[in-house]
Amino acid sequence: MSKWTKRKLFTFQFKDRPRRALLWRKSLYAEWFEYAKLSLQMGGRIPRAFGDLSKFDNFEDWWRHPEYGFELFCEPELGDTVTVTRGGLSHRDNTINFNVRLDVDPEIVVRDFKKLLSEHSKSHNYQSRARFQPSLPMKALKPEKLRQARIAFELSEQVKKTKPQTEVIVELSKLDLLLPRLSKREEREGTTRSMINPYHLAEYEKPMLDELGHVIVERSRDYINWQTRKLRLLSHHRRTVRESLKRIEEGTFP
Repeated sequence: MSKWTKRKLFTFQFKDRPRRALLWRKSLYAEWFEYAKLSLQMGGRIPRAFGDLSKFDNFEDWWRHPEYGFELFCEPELGDTVTVTRGGLSHRDNTINFNVRLDVDPEIVVRDFKKLLSEHSKSHNYQSRARFQPSLPMKALKPEKLRQARIAFELSEQVKKTKPQTEVIVELSKLDLLLPRLSKREEREGTTRSMINPYHLAEYEKPMLDELGHVIVERSRDYINWQTRKLRLLSHHRRTVRESLKRIEEGTFP
């Protein structure tokens, strides 16, 4: 999993569109898209601005559409943030006009500019102005954990009328889908997946099964302990998804 970094200096551009910034990782917006589809499946609502999600086969098609995806989450175009003008220092609409000496060492110019900015700036923290924004800073969000919660919720919803939750967690323990994805950079560097399936069932914890594959009632204490922990985890995942679906209706995530 790639390390979180501040993104205020990163900008992205699509053909025939201006360069603009995204303050959160694209993987988080991908989960937002998947949760929005899930919300519709569950009879919930999503912001009208997201469009008709049934028309999109996958996240990338929606992301690149000129009316949806990127356009909903990017920051407004800023234009030039530093300008050189003639005349003295003046304040107007949260801007400062200033001159730059060109016969001075550039490092000294940068030093003095930072000093000027600290003296006159009201805030040093950039606040997102995107139409739709996640509920927390990127550093506090884990897209892979949101993905794991969604997959666990969907499976438990699909079988809850036919199977008990104790069998759901056994099925979840077998899913490679719950293992984290590697970024392209990590794949190039030969990184291995350091996180395991959160429902992982160790060999010593596995129960005895009958010939139909059902768990035998008489089982080990290790399995009972595993079962207790994973049922608690599934309950947490289901609660996480439900709360996230409510926030999607309100226009934020997760």
